[in-house]
Amino acid sequence: MCLALALLLGCGDDDSPTDAGTDTAVDVAFDTSSDGMVDPDTETPDSGPELGCDPPPTPPCDGEATGPGILNEHVAGYFPDRKEMIIHGGNTAIPVMCGFPAWVYQETTWIYYDYTGECGGRWVEITGGPSPRGRHAGVAAGDAFYVYGGRFRTAGASSGSYTVLDDLWRFDATTRTWAEIEPVGDAAPSGRYNHSLVYEEANNRLWLYAGNASSSGATPIVLEDVWSFDIDSGAWTEHTPATVPPGRMWHAATFDQTRGQMVIWAGGDDGSFTTGDYHRDVWAYDVEAGDWSELHDGRGTAPDARFWGTLVHDTINDVYLSFAGHDNGGLGNRNDTWTFDPDTDQWSMVAMGDTFNSPATGFCEFPADFANVDLAMPERRNATSLVWSESCGHSVLFGGKTDCGAINDVWFYDDAGWNVVFSSGLGEVCARANGSVDGCSQMCF
Repeated sequence: MCLALALLLGCGDDDSPTDAGTDTAVDVAFDTSSDGMVDPDTETPDSGPELGCDPPPTPPCDGEATGPGILNEHVAGYFPDRKEMIIHGGNTAIPVMCGFPAWVYQETTWIYYDYTGECGGRWVEITGGPSPRGRHAGVAAGDAFYVYGGRFRTAGASSGSYTVLDDLWRFDATTRTWAEIEPVGDAAPSGRYNHSLVYEEANNRLWLYAGNASSSGATPIVLEDVWSFDIDSGAWTEHTPATVPPGRMWHAATFDQTRGQMVIWAGGDDGSFTTGDYHRDVWAYDVEAGDWSELHDGRGTAPDARFWGTLVHDTINDVYLSFAGHDNGGLGNRNDTWTFDPDTDQWSMVAMGDTFNSPATGFCEFPADFANVDLAMPERRNATSLVWSESCGHSVLFGGKTDCGAINDVWFYDDAGWNVVFSSGLGEVCARANGSVDGCSQMCF
C-alpha cells in the first residue's frame, strides 16, 4: 500500500505510484522476532495439501522441501509436460515503516515440482544464467523459458540510477542451463522493465509489449511499442499497428493461442507517479491482422483500476483469470479474483477477497481491522507471479509485495477455488496469520 503525502512517496519503493484515493497504508515489515512463524530460509515448511495433480512419467526426485525466501519483482513460467514452475530473479528487500529499502536483486533460478507424491511439492535451486535483476519479463515456450530486460542496482544502494537491461536469455528445461541469445540483424527492442513477454505457439514467436525505459526511479519513460521475436530465425521485428492503446507499464498480459491474440489488462502510465490514475481496460493484439482492439473499456462490471496484477488464460474453461495488483482506492493491495470471457468480452467476479474497513490511525499506523480479511484467500499483493498449468488444470501463485513486506507462499487455484500449498505467515497481515484479529495490536502485528 502507499501513502499519498508527496510526489513519489509510496509502497516503500522509490518509483511506485502514489495513490490519489483514500488508501493511506504503507508497506510495513513483518516482525519475525516473536511471531513463532516459519522462517523459510532456515526451517523446512510443511508439505501442504495434496495438489490433485499426478506426477509426470519419470519425476526427478532431487528437490528439497525448502524453497525461495521472500521474493518479489520476479518472473515465472510453467513447463506443462514436466509439471514444473520456474522462477527467476527478483529481489528480497522488505519495505520497513514507510522507508525505501535497499533492493537486493537476485540471479537465482528455482524449479518447483507441481505434483503429488514424495517427489512433488519440492524445490530445486539452479545457479548461473542472467545477471541479477528485477521487474523483467519472462515466458515459457514448451520446454524453454525466455527472459528479457529488467533493471538492476548494486546491492545495498537505496538511491541512484538503475541499469536498464536489454538482453534476451533462454533456459533449457532438459539440461537446466541458461544461454544468452544474440539476435540476428540490427533490429531489437530498447532496454526496459515492467513490460510484458508472451509466447505464440502457432508461429513460434515471443511478443514483447511496452514497459518503462527510464534509468531514473522518479521520471518514467513509458513505452507503447510492439515487438516479436522469431525463435526459429533469431530475429526481432517491430510492428506498427494503426490502433495503439495508451502506453503502459506494470500491466498484466497473456497469449490466447486459440484466438491468436496477445491480451493486456490494466497497468499504469507516466501519470501514475503523480495522479494515481491507473488503467482498467482490456486490449487484444491480433497477430495476423497486426492491430489492436479494445475488448473492454473498464466501465461497469470490471476489476478496479490497478497496477502489477496478473492475468493467465485458463484454457480448460476458456477464460482469462486475473488476480491481485494495487488499486488507487482505500484498500491498495488487492486479492480479488475475476474471469474475463473472450467470447462475450465480459468480466465476472469469482471472489471479492478482502475489503476496506477502517482507516489509518496515524502515520504508518494501521488498525488490526484495517480490512475485512477473507481467510480463504491468499494475502493481498502486487509484484507477484501467477502461471497456468493446463496439464494440472490449475494456476499456481507465488510470492510478491504485501501490506506487511514481502512473501514466499505457494497457492493453487482451480474450479474449487484457492488452496494453500505453503505459507510461512511472513508478509501476511496479523489477522490472516492468526486466523482472526484477536491478539493483533495493528495490521501487521
